[in-house]
This record gives sequence, structure tokens and C-alpha cells, in this order.
Amino acid sequence: MISKFRIDLLFVLTGFLLFLIEYFSYSSSLDVALHDTYFVVDRFYVGFMLFIPFSFLGLCYYVFERINKPLKRSLGVIHYLITAITVLFFAIGPLFWGVERQRSSQLTLLGIAVMISTILFLVAQAVFFINILLSIFRKPSSAN
Repeated sequence: MISKFRIDLLFVLTGFLLFLIEYFSYSSSLDVALHDTYFVVDRFYVGFMLFIPFSFLGLCYYVFERINKPLKRSLGVIHYLITAITVLFFAIGPLFWGVERQRSSQLTLLGIAVMISTILFLVAQAVFFINILLSIFRKPSSAN
């Protein structure tokens, strides 16, 4: 089913969906403790910061299509699926985790899940970079 859609539109629509999910989530803010500083970020900005990179990735796929150096579709689908699933894990996960009520052993499992998700996200971006390199250095096929 995913093969019927354009990858650039999938990225933009997913970014918009993430923006809506974050905007209408149960909490009005995101609390982040970083070193000795405590940040409180409104959910609107969290959703907007998720929308920007997804739109940028969609723009990259669109631009490569327009300059007649399209990226490989199979690698694009892999990139989209892994990126979307890992970011959805981070965006929707806190709604179901209830971290403040869990014990330390469950937090360890959560930490492992976050680490695996982060590694998968980085692998997806490496796939995107490889896709760009393959597209740039691909010789144009001669159409007879």
C-alpha cells in the first residue's frame, strides 16, 4: 500500500500528523531536565520541531525528483518507515509510559527501548545519505 504514495508527500503528511498529535496531547508542556537546568517547553513547539525535519526530508525527496535524479524508491520506503516509526515512538510513547509511576527495572527496559529506537533512527538517516549518494553518482540511463 505504501508503494502507491509519493515518499515526499508521506514525509510531509507524517510531519503534519506528528504536529497535530503533539498539539492535542494530554499535557500542555514537556518538562526536560538537562544538566542543572530545567526546561519547560510547550507542546505546540515540540510538534512544530517534529514537523520541520519531516518537511525538510519531504522537500529533499521532491527536489531530487524535480532535478531528474530521483532517489531509489526502495531505500526511500525503508528510510520513511524506520524514521516514522522511531519518531512516533518518541512522540506518542510518553502518553502510554507513565514514567513517574514505574519502578527502576521498568525504567531500565524503557532506556533500552529508547536506545534501540535512537540507533534505528540513525541507521535510517544513514540509509537516506546512501540514497542521496547513489542518486548523485548514478549514470543516467539512455532511453532509446
